[in-house]
Amino acid sequence: MIRGRPGKGLMGPLLLVDMVVYLIILGLASWSLNKYIDGQQSHPHLGGNSATNYMLLIALLAGTTGAVSMIVGLAHFLSWTVSSMAAAISTAAISWAFTALAFGLAWKEIKLGGRRGKRLQTLEVLIIISTLIHLLYILLLHAGHFNHKYGPYYGERRAEDIGEGPSREARKSTGNEPNRPDA
Repeated sequence: MIRGRPGKGLMGPLLLVDMVVYLIILGLASWSLNKYIDGQQSHPHLGGNSATNYMLLIALLAGTTGAVSMIVGLAHFLSWTVSSMAAAISTAAISWAFTALAFGLAWKEIKLGGRRGKRLQTLEVLIIISTLIHLLYILLLHAGHFNHKYGPYYGERRAEDIGEGPSREARKSTGNEPNRPDA
């Protein structure tokens, strides 16, 4: 079996779902923030409470960084190398931090209550779902560290681990070999 095939098989659908969720978050947060800036807090699909302004701003940042993270994740998915994994992990961690912050503000907005429109409630639910999906994505990116059959391995690799060169036992000296200066 090709190394990383189980992890790569899970990564494709997860990238697609996460990208769609982040784009919807980006659209809903942009629309809602535009209505708030225009002073239309009483719009039937909007509403809100004192946490809404903060949640919308952080949701906009989370949606933007999440979409960029999914683009970098797609590049990693297509190349599937250790060097692309570093970029995918770093952007995923930053976007997850913003998403987790938006998650906390969404919970605060739900806890404060008040009249919240359907689009705002949809945005809150999508932020909560996205936080969990993106955490799963980050864990899947790191799966190669724990077992390299799930993804690119980013540790020191021995030749026998990747099927190249002699095994450790074959490389052991028996003491009967002549001394070579290059050995």
